[in-house]
Amino acid sequence: MGQGNRVRHQRIRFDGTATIADAEQLRTALVHGIGPGKAYGCGLLSIAPATDAA
Repeated sequence: MGQGNRVRHQRIRFDGTATIADAEQLRTALVHGIGPGKAYGCGLLSIAPATDAA
């Protein structure tokens, strides 16, 4: 198989908390995904409300 049409992308995972400054931009990112790798299952966002770890 030739390698002239290879697609390369990198993946990384971040875990943590965020403070949302612009709810509309977050909504757009959730609907459309982020980054060029989203066609390959990357760029997906999973979010949940923060909970207190008491």
